[in-house]
Amino acid sequence: MPPRRDAPLEACEACSTDDEDALRATLATTPCTIVDARGNTLLHLCCANDALRCAKLVVSRCVFASTPPERAYLTLRNSDGETAADVAEACGSARCAEWLAKMTGAERVATNDARRKDVGKGERRRADDERRRKRSGDGETEATTRARESLVRSIREALNIGPGDDGDERAAVRQVLREVLNLVSDRESARRELEEAHRKIEAMERDAERERANVVEALGMAEKRAKEMISEREAREKDICAEKTALNEAREERFREQRVGERDAGAGDG
Repeated sequence: MPPRRDAPLEACEACSTDDEDALRATLATTPCTIVDARGNTLLHLCCANDALRCAKLVVSRCVFASTPPERAYLTLRNSDGETAADVAEACGSARCAEWLAKMTGAERVATNDARRKDVGKGERRRADDERRRKRSGDGETEATTRARESLVRSIREALNIGPGDDGDERAAVRQVLREVLNLVSDRESARRELEEAHRKIEAMERDAERERANVVEALGMAEKRAKEMISEREAREKDICAEKTALNEAREERFREQRVGERDAGAGDG
C-alpha cells in the first residue's frame, strides 16, 4: 500500500507528542527511515521532544527489524552534523540521551573519543556552554529551535506549501499551522460524523429488530387464526352433514309411514 500524502506529517506529529499508538499506525504504511529537509530522522525529532516511547518504537523498526541489527541508524547525522544523541543532550532530553547511550554502546564511546581527539575536552565544554548561553527566552536551545523549524519546514513540504508572497517565514509558519489545524479539525469532524453514522446504524438495527419481532408476532397470530377458522369450518361441515342425514332419515320415515297407511287403507276397502 503506498504511503498517504499526509503520512509524514502524521509521523512527525506523533513524534512531537510521543503518541506511540499513532506512530505505530503511521509506520504501517510509511518507511521509518524518512528524513526532513535538514536530514533529521524520526529519531532526531523524538529526541528533540523527549518522546522516549516513540524513539524506542522507531529504533525497533529501523534497527532491530534487520538481522543482524543495523545500528548505523542510531548514529546518523543531520545537516548540522548532529546525531540523535546530540539533539537529546542539547534539548535536555535526559531520558532519550541515557537510553541512546546504552543502545549505542561501543559506537557512542568511539564517537566521543573521536570528538575529544578533534576538539579536546576544553573545546567541547566551551561548545556546551555556548549552546546553553544561546538558550532563547522561553528556555529553548538553538538546537531545539532548529529542530522545530525543521519540523515546520517538513510539514510545509508535505502539504506543498511554499513561502509567503513576501518571503516572510513567519507568514509561512502561520500558514502551516492553519493547515495543520484544518487537518485536525477535518479529522475531528470526520470522527464525529463516523460516530453519528454508527449511532444511526445501531438505531436502524434496533428498529429493524423491533419490526422483525412485530412481523413474527403478527404471522404467529395470523397462523393461529387460520387454524381456528379451519376448525370452525370443519365443525360447520360436520353439523351440515348431520342435519342432512337427519332430514333424509325423517323423509324416509314419513315415506314408509305413508306406504303403510296406503296398504292399510286398501286392505279395509277389500
